[in-house]
Amino acid sequence: MNLLLSILIFLCLTVPSVAKAEGDQQKNVNLAGLTPDDYDVKIVGGWAFPIGHKLWYVVEASGSHAVAELLFAVRVHSWNTVDIHPVLPHDTFAEDVLKPLTPGVD
Repeated sequence: MNLLLSILIFLCLTVPSVAKAEGDQQKNVNLAGLTPDDYDVKIVGGWAFPIGHKLWYVVEASGSHAVAELLFAVRVHSWNTVDIHPVLPHDTFAEDVLKPLTPGVD
C-alpha cells in the first residue's frame, strides 16, 4: 500500500434481514473472521450499537474499492445497508472543506 486513506464504514442491519434464520451472532462471527490483509485493508477501530443493530468501522485502505471487495467477500451487503465514507484529518478538513464555506473568517 502506498497512500492510505482513512475510511469510515457504517453498517446498519436492515429490517427484513432481522427475520432471516441466520442470527446477529453468526453475522458478527463472519465479521470477526475478516482477513483484511488479503484485501489491502487495515482495521483501525470500531464501535457497535447492538440494540440499534449498527456497527461502525474505521479502516485504512488504498481506496474504497479495496474496502468494498473485503465487505463483499463476507456478504455484508446481504444483511446490512453499507455506507463507506472518506475521513480527512481535521487540519485538512478545516482548510479544504470548512474554510471555503466561511469566506472572510480566519
